[in-house]
Amino acid sequence: RMIRNTLMGIETGGNVLCYSPEWPYSGEGHDFMALMYNYFHSNHQVFQCATKGSKIFYATPNKGIFRMPYANEWALDQCNKRDITCLFEYKLVEVGKTNFGKPFAIMRNLATGEEEKMPFDSIIATCPCSPSSLVQESGLGNETGLLNVNPYTLQHMKFPNIFGMGDSISADVTRSANAALKQLPV
Repeated sequence: RMIRNTLMGIETGGNVLCYSPEWPYSGEGHDFMALMYNYFHSNHQVFQCATKGSKIFYATPNKGIFRMPYANEWALDQCNKRDITCLFEYKLVEVGKTNFGKPFAIMRNLATGEEEKMPFDSIIATCPCSPSSLVQESGLGNETGLLNVNPYTLQHMKFPNIFGMGDSISADVTRSANAALKQLPV
């Protein structure tokens, strides 16, 4: 239903706003939906069921799409090729509707502190989350509150009988189900 409603917004020339919160968060990388919606929009234009006025925006309070430089470089290149506007160091403050029912987002520019109203037809926003309090309070986490593991063995740096995987570990990976599946063989 979400994808259908977003596609309807694209088909009528509307704007799509994709938002990711500050790192680290669960679903990191996996939620980069801007490319998927660009793909759908391109196909709809080929079959003449979408207008050319649609615009896709990606906003985040981070300084990039991904924390890993190689992945970030690739994603930025794709955004440039596909005319996806990236708004870095922008925080989603509020979502509302005008008196005429048109949705908008209030975005705060973290560099200047200024807020601006951004109209959209569809929004895909990943909610912020924080590391597990259990990991933080147990002493198993590092300064970020994530499980302090060796990125190659997934074994805890201090306690050799503890292993971790997925979005709770401090390794430099995306926080997604796909990343956790790739960690299974380790």
